[in-house]
Amino acid sequence: MFGSLFTGMDKIGRGLDASWTKNEVISSNIANIDTPGYKRKKAEFGDLLNAKLSSSSSLKITNARHINTSKNEVNGVTISTDTSTFNMRTDENNVNIDTEMSELSKNSIYYNVLAQRATGEINKLQSAIRDV
Repeated sequence: MFGSLFTGMDKIGRGLDASWTKNEVISSNIANIDTPGYKRKKAEFGDLLNAKLSSSSSLKITNARHINTSKNEVNGVTISTDTSTFNMRTDENNVNIDTEMSELSKNSIYYNVLAQRATGEINKLQSAIRDV
């Protein structure tokens, strides 16, 4: 009965977790901008998150000896290393500060919108509880 009431909050919570993870990846890239040989990390979760939420049957790793099929996944976010030589400097670091700041801004806006949605959902629940 109550499961359907909290489905929206669950999705919002997962989106917030994924956005937070992406923020950490971007921050790591910015922190390593002067590290020679550092390769930029990418965090992708838009379609991956929706696919995960819509699939009811997913493989679970319940034992340390099980094969991990994901690359490097945290909070539904796939983190990969960008090995492209585009924008590579002489020290073989491929982090572009303009790209990272742009991604950070987009991710901050996304996180804030989700936080506002979560607040709205909580306010609806509080209103329903008060009216009972």
